[in-house]
Amino acid sequence: MASKKQSAINVLIIGGGNMGKAITQILSQNGWAGRVILAVKNRKQQQALANIFLPKVEVVVGSREYLATVQVIIVAVKPQNVPDLYPQLRGRISAETLVISIAAGIKLQSLQAGFEHQRIIRSMPNTPARIGQGVTVWLRSAEVTQEQLKLARQIFALWGKECEVQKEKLIDVATAVFGSGPAYVCQIVESVIDGAVMLGFPWSRVRELVIQTFKGALALAELAPEKHLAQLRDEVTSPGGTTVEALYVFDRRGLAACLKEGIKAAFDKAQLLGA
Repeated sequence: MASKKQSAINVLIIGGGNMGKAITQILSQNGWAGRVILAVKNRKQQQALANIFLPKVEVVVGSREYLATVQVIIVAVKPQNVPDLYPQLRGRISAETLVISIAAGIKLQSLQAGFEHQRIIRSMPNTPARIGQGVTVWLRSAEVTQEQLKLARQIFALWGKECEVQKEKLIDVATAVFGSGPAYVCQIVESVIDGAVMLGFPWSRVRELVIQTFKGALALAELAPEKHLAQLRDEVTSPGGTTVEALYVFDRRGLAACLKEGIKAAFDKAQLLGA
């Protein structure tokens, strides 16, 4: 939860999509000391989101009139819509304002040139940020001040774990691994659920129990960071047993290679978005 001693920092979130809503939710739930303003594209979206976030959050249409009243702007629109924001915000953002972009693929230099603004952080969070269980990897421009650096870490910590990197390529890696990662997990969990149902396990409990199996396995891994994941896997795998039969099929069908190729494809796409 945000500290009660935190100075009042006003935050403007531009974009009412899934990530914009997730960021708004986590800030409002943690008692952010300052105004939280969510700028959306039309009245219909404004009305729908106002029903969710009022009175803790101001939901508005358009962002220009609020630029001078905030210390942080979070750009949470889809990558293809970022260029549409440039003419709307260019020259109107205070030089002292911190801009945080979560748009996949859009390079730091492109953001600086597009907004004509220097103090920018390019970040890649993921959807579990809405419950404070996310991962955010981020890169800052040289112009970001130490005070703004501290503020950014405070915001990212509310979303979950955060990691600053020094190379822009690693943001695209983070997009492919962490940003897209929740979708990979859901795909794998869904396949395991379908496998159990195919063999006759009842629908009524299978989802809950499969999710708990994944949570438990990951909790073991988190509690034993000194152990390689292969070692934890081997603790389940008895010679001639059931697990080794399944693992053999996974190897033969190229599950590991498929996952790695998918992540590489996501990375390549992230780089194309910023080209």
